Amino acid sequence: MDWLLTGLTSLTKLTRLSISLNYLTDECILSLAQARRGELTYLSLWTTHVFPLSPVIQYNSWKYLVKSCPGMEVAFRIVGFVSEPHLSLTRLFDSVLPVTKLKIQIDRKYDPLTRPAYRMDIALEHVRQHYGTRLTSFKLGVDNQKEYFDQSLIKLARECPRLVYVRVSASYQWGDTANTIERILAERQPPPLTSKGGPYERVRTDSHDGGKAS
Repeated sequence: MDWLLTGLTSLTKLTRLSISLNYLTDECILSLAQARRGELTYLSLWTTHVFPLSPVIQYNSWKYLVKSCPGMEVAFRIVGFVSEPHLSLTRLFDSVLPVTKLKIQIDRKYDPLTRPAYRMDIALEHVRQHYGTRLTSFKLGVDNQKEYFDQSLIKLARECPRLVYVRVSASYQWGDTANTIERILAERQPPPLTSKGGPYERVRTDSHDGGKAS
C-alpha cells in the first residue's frame, strides 16, 4: 500500500476524501491524520462486503484521526453483502467516528440462504447509541421478510435529534411505522420560507409494509 500512503500524504490541499475500507490500514489512517491535521473536513467510507471477522481499523487509529481533524464529518456507505449485521456492523461502526450520514443497502443476491436482517435491531441500537448526536441522514434497504425491527427504527428516529432525512426500504410489522417516523422527523423541520412552488417535502420514507399474516 506504499502507493496509497504516498498519495494520501502528497495531496497537500486534500479536504474531502472518499475511499473504500478495503484499502485502509491503521498505518494509512495514522499517516492521513499527520498529513492532513486540521484540514480534512469530510471522509466517506464505503465497502461492498462485511463479515463478522472482516479486518477493521483499530479504535486508537480512528481516535487519532478524529483528534487531528476535529471538524471532520464521516459518512458510511455499505452497499452489497452483509453477514450477521448484529456482529459485523457493530464491529465496523467504530464508536469514536463522528458519523453524520449512514447508508446500509444489503443485497440478498450474493447468498439467498442468508438472513441479512438477522438481529438488525442490535445494529440499529449501536448506531443510535454512538452516532445519535450527529446523525442527520439514514438510509436502509434490506429484504428482512418477517425479521422486523420497527421499534428500533422508531427509537432511532426519535432519539437522534439532528436526524432529518430517513429512507427505509424494508418490511414493517406495523402499518403505521412509516407514518410515525415521518411525524417525528417533520417536527424537526423548519417551516418553509415560502408557500410558492408547490408542497414542501420535508421528509421521505420508502417502505414495504409487511403487515401481519392474513
